[in-house]
Amino acid sequence: MSIPRGDSSLLLMAAAGILLAAGLGLLLLGKAAWASACLLTGIVLGVAGRFTALIRRRKG
Repeated sequence: MSIPRGDSSLLLMAAAGILLAAGLGLLLLGKAAWASACLLTGIVLGVAGRFTALIRRRKG
């Protein structure tokens, strides 16, 4: 897999998607503590990815 150099927003959004999917799976399995940790981390990474993309768009 080749990620363009300096494209951290794409990497953050991919990590957010994986963590959100894992959190939903854990929620279905009944692991509430792990699910909430994954979901919260996924949301934080998703927001960070959006802000990174927004800042890059305004600069470039």
